[in-house]
Amino acid sequence: MVRKNLICVTTYCDDPRDFITDMQMTQLGRLRIASIGGSAKQSARTSQNIKASGDRAFHLVSGRTGWDFQCKEQRIKLNSTDLVLIDTELEYASQLPDAFRNHTISIPPDVVRKWLPDPDRAVGMRLEGDNGWGRVLSAYVDQLIHLDEAQLPLPVAVLEDHLGALITLAVPGGAEDSVIKKSTHEDLRNRIVESLRQRCTEPGLTAAQVAADARISPRTLHRVLSAGKETFGTLLIAARSDVAYRLLLSPQFDAFIIADIGFRAGFADESHFSRTMRARYGYPPAQLRRMRS
Repeated sequence: MVRKNLICVTTYCDDPRDFITDMQMTQLGRLRIASIGGSAKQSARTSQNIKASGDRAFHLVSGRTGWDFQCKEQRIKLNSTDLVLIDTELEYASQLPDAFRNHTISIPPDVVRKWLPDPDRAVGMRLEGDNGWGRVLSAYVDQLIHLDEAQLPLPVAVLEDHLGALITLAVPGGAEDSVIKKSTHEDLRNRIVESLRQRCTEPGLTAAQVAADARISPRTLHRVLSAGKETFGTLLIAARSDVAYRLLLSPQFDAFIIADIGFRAGFADESHFSRTMRARYGYPPAQLRRMRS
């Protein structure tokens, strides 16, 4: 029954004569939804099963009883509300208790990748279903199980997007990766640089503060900059140097001593300010001021 309607697996049980199971299937557009329950069993997705299968898919499985799952040499224990994302091109094994109940949604790869640029990282990961976005995802899966395609509250494409977005939010770091996908590195870098330009004169400015302005995490900030062989520190010094250079060239700031110019530009140390300006412009701050004419 499972092989025909959902996925090709090899199933074992202690006594086949006493084995019972039930399965309800729903098709919502490209989403194939199954609710499966019954006797205790062990299932394995073997290399032979994979060869005998059709197109690749990702299965989001939400258990209603605790169960064990193993994939990529990692074994995890899933609680009654936890979820796990399965790749049908990978071998895996599961052990389900007596009177188990699992809800499985078969999702086309393009739906998952639209929201989660690197789904392979999330495959086999325990998604906690009792808190945060995992709880929302678990409840959403429960609702999809009971929907009828003939009486949908929203278009199927919208339901797909809701599912993909919730998976992304439930996977640790998934939403962050999605931001990188939907915004080019150039867009993200521009947001980082713009925040730096506006805040570079603040003493003690940190990457976390700039990342918050750009609506990304500090890790994403460093990843975006490192892709262009840049660092937060070098961009910050460059921005402060540009501010100091403009102040030195402006007659309006002639009444300020060099140390005050450096401080106003964000430099806490006068000697560091002097070394930085010499390295960047070829002359120390005082000489740059004299040369402006």
